[in-house]
Amino acid sequence: MLSRKITSRQHPLVKHLISLRETSAHRSATRSCLITSSAVLRELPRHWRVKLLLVTEGYSCPDREADSIIEIPEELMQKITGLMKPGPVAAEVAMPTLSGSLQELERFPYLLLLDGVSDPGNCGTLLRTAHCLGWQGAIFTEGSVDPFNDKALRAGKTAPFHLPLARCSRNQLLEWLETSERMLLVADTSGTPLASCQIRPPFLLALGNEGHGSQLQSCPHATKISISMEESSESLNVGAAGAILMHQLRRAL
Repeated sequence: MLSRKITSRQHPLVKHLISLRETSAHRSATRSCLITSSAVLRELPRHWRVKLLLVTEGYSCPDREADSIIEIPEELMQKITGLMKPGPVAAEVAMPTLSGSLQELERFPYLLLLDGVSDPGNCGTLLRTAHCLGWQGAIFTEGSVDPFNDKALRAGKTAPFHLPLARCSRNQLLEWLETSERMLLVADTSGTPLASCQIRPPFLLALGNEGHGSQLQSCPHATKISISMEESSESLNVGAAGAILMHQLRRAL
């Protein structure tokens, strides 16, 4: 049974939902994010709190527990989701906390670092790949996109709801590494091919900005690694390069 209907584009709830999609600050303040993909909602863990379920008029309500359920016209679903052809369902869900404490991730041997990765599609792809390949958490430094950005969620599916995540400054990261036995592996086209490196867990695989790479390349703790490629080829997209390195590192160890 649908609890109520909304048809006005100016309704405060509509403005709130659009802000969830568009603004990281609003997501942080409300501890919520907007899922605009029916596929992502289906894959969300059943225990996860759904604060609000939106259903397009004329469609059956999905079998999903929610604090509130609202029926809206398709044009309003388009406005809220920002999609020309949205699915029949969207949702406001509780957002996991991005920890500020790296010590909480210390026990995990396989960690991913997104160092200034600003493209939400690449961010989502990397998190989805990390989750699929058995990596155990991810860290974000300044300049990295919010993993609960709408586009990042559409690319990452439910990976951000499964992986422990942390956000910190590069200085905080380096201070942590000073007292840790963890290897810092930095993906770099001038690095040593991975097959020629002696790698041991625990380690942190750093993937940098799409334009200029990781700012941790010159860090004294860093071991720069690369993927063997044809000389005539250009560098790989960070999402593709990260997927290859994550797969090779887990397979080799």
